[in-house]
Amino acid sequence: MTEPPPEPEMWISDGPEGPNGGPPFGGAPRGPGRGWGRWIAIVAGFAVLLALVSVQHYLGGTSEHGDEPTTGVSVTPPPTTSRPETPPTDMTKSSTDAVSPGSALQGTNSDGVATGTLHGGPMIVTTVPDTTEPAAPITSTGSPAELDAAPFDLVALLWDGSFSSGAAIVDYRVDTGAMVRTELPALMSNGPMSFVVTATATIIRPWDGVPGCMVADGASAAIAGGLLEQGGPVFPSVQADRVWAMSSQSMPTGTDVMLELVDAQGHTTGAIIKPPASLGIDGPWGLRPDGAGGVLAEAVGGVYDLRPDGTRLVTHGRVLAAGPTGYIVYECSDAGECTAAVLDRSTGKRAPLPRYTPPASAVIGQFPGVISPNGRYAAMLDLAPGGPPLSILDLRTGERTPILLPIDGRFAGDASSILVFTSDSRVLAVMSGEYVRWVDPTTGNVLGELHLGPLFAISIRPAS
Repeated sequence: MTEPPPEPEMWISDGPEGPNGGPPFGGAPRGPGRGWGRWIAIVAGFAVLLALVSVQHYLGGTSEHGDEPTTGVSVTPPPTTSRPETPPTDMTKSSTDAVSPGSALQGTNSDGVATGTLHGGPMIVTTVPDTTEPAAPITSTGSPAELDAAPFDLVALLWDGSFSSGAAIVDYRVDTGAMVRTELPALMSNGPMSFVVTATATIIRPWDGVPGCMVADGASAAIAGGLLEQGGPVFPSVQADRVWAMSSQSMPTGTDVMLELVDAQGHTTGAIIKPPASLGIDGPWGLRPDGAGGVLAEAVGGVYDLRPDGTRLVTHGRVLAAGPTGYIVYECSDAGECTAAVLDRSTGKRAPLPRYTPPASAVIGQFPGVISPNGRYAAMLDLAPGGPPLSILDLRTGERTPILLPIDGRFAGDASSILVFTSDSRVLAVMSGEYVRWVDPTTGNVLGELHLGPLFAISIRPAS
């Protein structure tokens, strides 16, 4: 029998080679390379084999229809707090499609699941639409507020500032105690947000590029439409059923500001506010309601009142409070001596407030106060630690009455979303923790309270 030829010897060495590429005479040199090279190759091959088995096991699995392994992998994006770039167009909820630069969607299978590839491998992107209709408003009965004031509705936005939790609108009729609660979808923003109540609807408009909401009286929440669908602030107007909204022409750069008058559906009505570009109004950040249906803007040289009939300088200093009759301004002389004064809107005259020295937080902050409709009182915030957070200022005498109520101004764009006078100036509604508390501006006494939950903003309108 002929013996088979001997198998060629395989060798691995880090040392020098012998003739014809073989091992050197006398064997491989002793050292780290001798003998260990063969085992290194074996271990490396075994590791590759284990990796291949693990990948096959990961790509397999059990489908929800039985034990048959699937050929794809379900991709679920990790939680994120970043704001979506493209807002949804309806009130349904769906998971985010896991599409990356190395992926491509190909279609849907028989179960309505989108499929495709992810970095060259299989991918299943699960999208589960929520077809539940928006919740209908819920009306409940409660106790009327015993207030010596004309009947009014208190409208509040309840929200804890969370991305994931929903919000709600509560409309409370103070003379009957009736309360209507309307649930909202998650607002998807924790930045600046406008809350404006018109004669027939409530508008919630985040300033960034996420959907806003519109709640018509007695109806479910809906995505705001028209100009109200895009980002940017919204302001009350002199017309009870109209608001000022950022024009679409203002959004690309944010520096050429124009406001348009729209209804609750976001439809334009033709009126516009177009301040001179030379003022350098930098987007929406320096804009605030003026308390009389216009818009205040901090710009070059001071604070300006923006209206359809033109732009007017209010002060070269700061505006501390605003209302239908005028402003509290804080102005300084050429020598750096600063004083507060009441500026009459109709006449332009200034009445000094010599007994009032605003706190540093009021001077540095933005629009910390509101003036009552009759022009007699101002409610002033001071959110700096160490002092009363709220004071009532008598604009005739300059007398200041501290109000010891807890105030949380973390979410407030300005004082008008925390402090609201009734139309007859007899009651001041104060957002205080989870309560709205009624304050008598003539005495500073708390007349009562209403517990609602985590409050974000409040507003008042004549009883519907």
